[in-house]
Order: sequence, then C-alpha cells, then structure tokens
Amino acid sequence: LEASEARFRVLAENGIDLISVVAPDGTVTYCSPALKTLLGWDPEETLGRSVFDFVHRDDADLVRAAFQRLLEMRKTHEPVELRFRHRDGQWRTFEALGTNCIDNPHIRGVVLNSRDVTDRKLIQQRIQHLAYHDNLTGLPNRGLLQDRLGHSIARAERSGRKVAVLFIDLDNFKNINDTLGHDVGDELLRQVSRRLTECVRAGDTIARQGGDEFIVLLDSLEDGRGASVVAQKILGSLRSAFALGGTEQHVSGSVGIAVYPEDGRDAQTLMKNADTAMFHGKGIGKNTYQYFTSQMNIAVKRRLTLESALRRAVLQKDFVLHYQPQVDLETGEILAVEALVRWRTEDSGMVMPGDF
Repeated sequence: LEASEARFRVLAENGIDLISVVAPDGTVTYCSPALKTLLGWDPEETLGRSVFDFVHRDDADLVRAAFQRLLEMRKTHEPVELRFRHRDGQWRTFEALGTNCIDNPHIRGVVLNSRDVTDRKLIQQRIQHLAYHDNLTGLPNRGLLQDRLGHSIARAERSGRKVAVLFIDLDNFKNINDTLGHDVGDELLRQVSRRLTECVRAGDTIARQGGDEFIVLLDSLEDGRGASVVAQKILGSLRSAFALGGTEQHVSGSVGIAVYPEDGRDAQTLMKNADTAMFHGKGIGKNTYQYFTSQMNIAVKRRLTLESALRRAVLQKDFVLHYQPQVDLETGEILAVEALVRWRTEDSGMVMPGDF
C-alpha cells in the first residue's frame, strides 16, 4: 500500500495536467502542484475555498449543472470545458473531466483532471477566422458572404422585406497598384474597407470579393430604394483623398445593385446580376451606381457571344480589307485610299465595323 501510494502521488504531483478534488459542497480539498504552473496559485491557497470562486461567471451555470449530474445521477465521468481565473487576472480555458469518487472513503469527492487548452483554442479560432475572412482586410470572404446572403434571403422570404447586393469595383486601383507598388495597393484596399464599414449598419455585411472588388449585403430593407442611399454614401466616401506612400491618391468606384426578389431569388443570381449592373455602369461612365435591369443581361450575353465569335474570326482569318478612294470633289483627283476592315461570316454575310 505504501508503494502504491508513493507511486500515484509521484504521478499526480509531477503531471503537467491539474488534478484536484472537490467535495460535494464545492469546496476544494486537494490541488496538485501543477496549479502553480498553470494558474499561478499555490495549492494551499485554494484549499477550503469554493471551486466556483475560480470559474468564469459565464461558465458557472454549465459547471454547476455538470457537477450536479455527477452527484445526483451517480455518473462516473462528466467532461466539461470551462475558464479558470489565473492569479494575474487572466482567464485560461481548460478541458476538465470529472470523476465521481464520493463513495471512496479516501477521497469523498469529485476528482477533476483539467488540461489547459487556451493556446489550442486560440489557434482553432484563428484557423476558423482565416477560413471565412479575407487575410488582407479582415472582411468576410466570398464563402461567408454567400452563407449570410442565403440566411438573409430566407428571412426576407418569411418577412416580405427586401435584400440588396451592391457590387463595388474601384475605378483607378490598377494605376495606383502598378505605379506605387503592391504594398501601397494593399494599404489602399485596407483603407477602402474601413470607409465602406462606416457606410452601412451594424447588421449589414461588407465582403471582399477579390482584387479591388467588394460586395455589400444590405439586410431587411423596406424597399430597394434604400440601397441607392447606401450607394451614394459609398461613392461619397471614396471621393476624399487617400494618404498612401506619403502622397495623396484619388480613386472612385462603380457600384452595381441587385435587389431580392426582383433581380434574383438566390444568392448566386443576385451576385451575378449586381456584377452585371456594375459592369454596365463602368461602360457608361465611372463613379456612379446602376440598378440591374433585364436588358443588361441581354447586352452582356450579346457581348460575350460577340467576343467569342471575334476570337474565332481572327483564327480563321475571316477579316478582309476593302479599299475606298478619297476624291477631291472639285477636280475629281484621287488623293488617297483608306483601308476598311470587314468581317465576313457564313450566316450573316458581311458585317460592318460599327457592329463589332
């Protein structure tokens, strides 16, 4: 018995995990020396005190319930995650396993085997954050945005309210990135993200799509007109100069707006149509916002079809030159000849330059 006692005492008092015994009334009757290393307390300081004096108040009810289950239901083991107060005032997260040893005459209490998992939890939270947020700006990424947009659409369907998606593209970003360098470009994106955050409500979402593209999700709107108010605030916030690399730089933005349910009833369609509206706005003049219309989709499809056909035409050498003389009308003299390109197609015949 003496050898067994000595063996288990060495194991308990030299382990890196905290081993403690708590009486049925919550009083601490034993703590292993690991307490000093893990939480800064000498074991003697905790004896006779309630274990709940060291438990975070937000975790106290959870721990009490687990403790009661051990006592009342005579469960053998009960795992629980909780925060213990370090002597310096900080809180450390522990995984604890309680074992019911009330009937053991040598213990008469619950044995807690507790392991500090604070650093592991922080790493898990960091990984979780990186999975759903943009590393440069800290904004939600496309994955998190689509998840929130899906929830917003579901709520809007039940409540009869609107959801708006604003697709934002910076108009002068490439010039700044190319002339001042990528570090300055990254700082611009961070500053833009902060300005965008000031333009929306706390419950709305701003995400970075990638590059110099941002998306704003406006949740639970009474009508689609509310999106134009936010779009104007965004364009106004971008007009002020940005302090970058010791210089002042100016950018503007193009904003496309799509509204649920008129412009799409799912996340993918809304984002695609907001992108189309932004692209249309860039074509007619930058530093503006455009609501999506069905005619925009027709124009975009026509353009994509035309671009594909033009690439094939170049490869197949379907372009031909027509020469037209320039004549002096007074003398009839031919002054020059201009070369005009024509596109020869199988189905449409000869296509004029104004069409392509």
